[in-house]
Amino acid sequence: KLGEHPQIPALLAAIENELGQFLVLAFVPGNNLEEQIEREGPWTETKVRSLLKALVPVLQYVHSFNIIHRDIKPANIVLAQNKNFLPMLVDFGAAKWVRQAPAKTVIGSAGYAAPEQSMGQATFASDIYSLGLTCLHSLTGIHPFALQSAAENRWVWQDYLPNPIEP
Repeated sequence: KLGEHPQIPALLAAIENELGQFLVLAFVPGNNLEEQIEREGPWTETKVRSLLKALVPVLQYVHSFNIIHRDIKPANIVLAQNKNFLPMLVDFGAAKWVRQAPAKTVIGSAGYAAPEQSMGQATFASDIYSLGLTCLHSLTGIHPFALQSAAENRWVWQDYLPNPIEP
């Protein structure tokens, strides 16, 4: 059902063998957000707002099936060359159906995973947190690890903005 959404690739096969479980998704032509930021630099506030407006409904759709993606990051957002130019959410390899069992596995990408997810207690809000860090990466061009000051115990992303943004 997830692949019926126009911003999620269609599921072609689900395979389970001695090596593990695998999902085969339709190929989505285009560059991922991480590649684009590396090539073209940080995004403007307008582009990031547009990204949020395009992806929040996708997360609502995913969450409506009681599924947590658990790996939202720039590399898993493809700026597809489809007719609507809408970003595609890809790589559901870490996704968890929480009606089946609680999401207690520690999984996700370092720097983007929410604190509770890093402790094996992912929630739907964990995906929103990861999307927020993806937006900060998009605005600054810097990985989230460098956007938090351990010494000051605070986020310092605003110090790295190439252009000011609206409050």
